[in-house]
Parts: sequence; C-alpha cells; structure tokens
Amino acid sequence: MHMTHTYSAYIDPDVLAHHIRAIGPWSAHTQLPDPIDYRDHVETASDLARVWVRDEPPDSIEMFPYPKASGSLRQLAIVSPRDHARLRATSASVAEIAQRRLHEHCYSGKLATPPPNWNFKSNLYFKFVRAAIKGIKNWDCTGMVRTDVQGYFPSISIETLLRALWDSGCDKDSVLDIIQTLLTWQDTCKELRGLPIGPEACALLGTFFLDPVDVALGAHARAHYRYMDDIAYLYGPNLANDRGYGVVDQALATVGLTRSADKTKHAQTPAEAIDLMQRRDLAYVEAYVQRIPNVAIGPVKAFFNEAVMPSSPFDLPGLRKCLSAFLSAMDSHAVYPLLAAPMMFDADPKACANYLVKFASNSDVLEGMSSRMKSRLVPPASRVHMIRILAAGGSDRSTGQSLLAMAADSTYKIPERVWAAAAYGNSSAYQLNDLADALEGTPYEVRRAGILTVNGRRGRRRHHVARLLAKGSPALELSGDWALTA
Repeated sequence: MHMTHTYSAYIDPDVLAHHIRAIGPWSAHTQLPDPIDYRDHVETASDLARVWVRDEPPDSIEMFPYPKASGSLRQLAIVSPRDHARLRATSASVAEIAQRRLHEHCYSGKLATPPPNWNFKSNLYFKFVRAAIKGIKNWDCTGMVRTDVQGYFPSISIETLLRALWDSGCDKDSVLDIIQTLLTWQDTCKELRGLPIGPEACALLGTFFLDPVDVALGAHARAHYRYMDDIAYLYGPNLANDRGYGVVDQALATVGLTRSADKTKHAQTPAEAIDLMQRRDLAYVEAYVQRIPNVAIGPVKAFFNEAVMPSSPFDLPGLRKCLSAFLSAMDSHAVYPLLAAPMMFDADPKACANYLVKFASNSDVLEGMSSRMKSRLVPPASRVHMIRILAAGGSDRSTGQSLLAMAADSTYKIPERVWAAAAYGNSSAYQLNDLADALEGTPYEVRRAGILTVNGRRGRRRHHVARLLAKGSPALELSGDWALTA
C-alpha cells in the first residue's frame, strides 16, 4: 500500500507540548524505561514542541526482543520520543471517537482526560479483572470463556485499520497522518509486522480496532469484558452449542484476525470462572501487597521458596507478586536466589531489576550484574535491566570502560546503548573527554544519554561536551541546557 500524503496535518504546539509531557509517565511504566523518564523533555516541552511540530517524516524505529509470560519473545518497537509525542497528538481524533463508541466493559484505551490533551486512566487491567469477577459472582449463565487474539498486534492489517478509522468518522487528515507514519515505519523496518507494540497511541488504536468484537458479544453474550485483546464473556443457552466461539470468530474474521485456540479457556461454574481471572494461590501474596492488616511476610517467603523458585516453566505471576511483596517490606529475601538463578532474571528482567535496584548498594548485586552484563550471550532485555542496576549503584573503572564502549558500539540495540551511557555516568571511569570522543556521531538517543550525565557536575568542560554532543540537534540543545541548569 502506498500513499502520497506527506504529514500535512497541523499539530497545535500547545497540544504537542501536552503529549511530550505525557511520555514521562509512559516511560515509567514501559518495559524499557528511559534513564530519567524524559524529565529533560517534559520540563522543556513548550520549547521542544515548537521544534518537533515541523513537517518532517518519522524517524526510523528499531525492534527489540522482550520476553512474554509464555516464555516466547515479543518484538517491541523503539520509537523516538518525537514520533511518540506526535503520534499521540494526531491520534486525538481516534481518542474522541473511541471515547464515544467503546463498550463500557472495555477497559483498555479508556481516557482520564478528553482529547486533544488526552491521557489514559490508570490500573485498567486490574479494573478489568475486578469487573469480570463481579459479573461472575452474579452468575446467571451457562458458562464463561476467556480468550484472546492470535498474534494480535503483528496480525493487524494497516489497510484494514485505515478503513476502520476512516469509516468511524475520525478526522481524515489525522487518519492519513497515522497511517502514513505506520507505513513509513514498515518501509524502514523490515522486521515490523502489523501495528507496533510500545507506543501509547498504538494501544489506543489496538483497543479501538476490536470494537466489532464488543458489538458482537454485546448482542449475543450475557456479559463481556475486554482489556485490549484479552476477552472474557459469560454466555447463556443461546451460545451453549459452541460456547460462543462462532460469534467471536466471525467478529474477528471481519477485521482479518483469528482467535487463539491455545489461550481459549472454558469454565462451567463460578469458582472455575474466577480461577480463569485470578489465581487463588496468589491471594495471600496479594493481600500482603495490599497491606491488609495481620497479613505477615513469612508465608510469602515460604510460597516464594516452595512454589516460585522450583517452578518449571517459571511461575512469572508468582514471581512478580512475591517481588512486589518483598519490595513493599524492603525485604532482601529474594536477592541471593535471583543472583543464583540468572534464567529467572531473563524471564522477567524488569520485575527482577525493579526489586534488585533497591539493593544496589549490595556489592554482591553489583558484582553479579557487572560480570554477566559483559557477556554477548545475555539477552538484550536482561542486559538493559542489569545496566539499570549498575546505573543506580555505580561501577568500577573496568566496568565503566566496558559500559562506554557498549554505548559507542552500533552492534548493540539503542536501549542497551542508552542505559550503558547513563551507567557510565555513575562509574569511577567517568571522564568528560572520553565521553565526548566515544559518543560524538552516535544516534540521537545515545548522545542525549551522554549529555544527561553532565547533570549535577561542575567545571566549564561540561558545557563544551554538552554542546559538542548536541551539535546539529535543537532538541538535544534543549536537553543540554536542562542538564547544565537542572
């Protein structure tokens, strides 16, 4: 599919500034966060918007492998902050239509603030689970099904998405901008399939794209609940012959999608249905995380030792809940088990790093991260999060030099290089001249990470290094000004 549209839709600088500020909270929750959650961009958003509002094609994207709960990998799209903010701004028309059309029991893509300065509501997945359980407790049906879409985002046809947005009444110029951006990314990144996973605006598009499923289940099921492509529905005798699969399959087929047979689960009683929405064996751990009175940490430790650590394949929900409980108590119980089980770290590097970073003053933690980080056999996602820990706890001269070499090495992926530059800034090897020599001419994101390391330092040389790394980029000049004065 080829289009001649060339990014002509006008974006108001004030609207774009709002969406630049929104990438900070987004970063804090994403699998590959920015070292400072874009505080430099957030705090210079008004000036930065006047730079980024210009008519220019999207930057290229990079695909980054990240582990899923199933143990397989999903490909996250690494999108520049400029394109993230611009796509958010041009998606305001979709947000407006979605706000009116999405079913009340669709829990992804729901807005806390309306367009054009839209933002998502928080904790929507947990609201999805709680709403489904509430519906189950009012059991007046034959059975329940929980299912999802086979390879959802990669399976979305951009041409079909165009038709869906066009027919929905979205602003036509905005639709053309969105589609042209997606097609440009596909043209410049041959690994990309369908809708990119990662940008917030794509979460909105992905939610809206499955509206036909909500319409179909709303007409035939007793009740249904959806979070993105995670679908749960209660059905009566009218769907008992095939449990409603035909209704779901037909609705998905209208937009070129297929139900995942492997992830389709069925329940015939309320107890079974609740088990499909949440695990009973994690209820105690969840109670501790919620700080319910008289719930002690001891049984959480026992569950971690007896159920989580020996599990094969890894019990990732159990791991995440236990680490959340230990974090809540600032309890180091899981530190050494995680250091001894690198494959568990690889299964969920963000959750493990979020926990271990709180104990970054522990020399054993830093030594373990430093030693393993240098191996080329480490998965990229694990390397990013190990370097996050080094960025918090610091590193010796040898490790610092390895980090700077990694930041300058184009064979590593951009998030690895960004975090390596950030961690180099907290190593005993840090030298401004070495930083400038190594990072001059590297991609925007890496130079920005290098610029940010001058924040809080003294000496005139830092001004020269910041200007050198920002050369040719007005956006990086703003980052340099922020780093030198913040």
